[in-house]
Amino acid sequence: MRVNRALEKLRKFFTKRGVSSTTAILAGAISANSVQAAPVALAKSVTAVAVVKGTAASASTLTLIKGALKIMAWTKTKTAIGVCVAAVLVVGTATILLNVATPAPDIQGTWEGTVLLGGRGVQAGESPKTRFVMRIVKVNGSYQVSGDDIDRAYKDVPVNNFSFHHRRIHGEIAGTPDSFDGTVNSAGTKISGKWKEGKDSGPLVFEQTTNPPPFPEPLTDEEFAPRAGSDLQGLWNGVIKTDKNGLQIVVKIAEASDGTFRADFYCPPQGGGRQPTSVSYDGKIVKIMPMAGYGMFEGELRDGGGGMAGNWIQNGRKIPTMFARAN
Repeated sequence: MRVNRALEKLRKFFTKRGVSSTTAILAGAISANSVQAAPVALAKSVTAVAVVKGTAASASTLTLIKGALKIMAWTKTKTAIGVCVAAVLVVGTATILLNVATPAPDIQGTWEGTVLLGGRGVQAGESPKTRFVMRIVKVNGSYQVSGDDIDRAYKDVPVNNFSFHHRRIHGEIAGTPDSFDGTVNSAGTKISGKWKEGKDSGPLVFEQTTNPPPFPEPLTDEEFAPRAGSDLQGLWNGVIKTDKNGLQIVVKIAEASDGTFRADFYCPPQGGGRQPTSVSYDGKIVKIMPMAGYGMFEGELRDGGGGMAGNWIQNGRKIPTMFARAN
């Protein structure tokens, strides 16, 4: 019964460590390495007694001999089990020490990712999104983290309550309801998880980079001042006709010599924060879209270049919108 209990414990021990076996297999393996022939000296003693006593050897003597052999076999079996358990413990301990000794990946550096935002994008079912560049440094044993929200033009935003434990990270964007949770891969080059913005959430993937996108600096007055040779460069006041009064918007547009554009978009009734904006123009159709993708204007120049008329498109809806040049 004790042997059976010991074998069952040994089987469970191996099972927990990914080694599938049965008590019968374990018993066979132990027996194969523990059963030995009776010592020569004992055999000679038994023979001598048999020769001297002949058939008169008492039952008590035979019983003692059998008992001695059983005790020896059990002693050998216990020794073999002890050796097996000790070996497993040694191997298990080595594995545990190896895991403890393996250092956590170094997450210091610059990370870049694109995260989905709350709200509605240009087309129905489309979500706005922004590129986020996160910088992680370790000072006196503590992590200091900040980041740039590239497409919403928030620079050096502190990341509060940042933690990194067992390859799990957590951070909260200061001054916002935004937060993120993720797991760092073993190589320390990728973070996968979830980004939360209030009640909205979406997948998050950050990867270490040595070439992050540059932060879009605001246009200076000289850069977007109207000039000859550019139909769009300048300051534009617009109205999205959402209601009787409409929603006021402002766009500053600068055109480079190669025909590419830079622009800044503002919505004063909604806080007036600057949003870097893309502009395209093929000589007829003008498209103006904040980089985060909260909506897009599509229209044409009117009044000899003094205005633009078209629609603001958001969540698949088209809302009449007008722009006029301003000083």
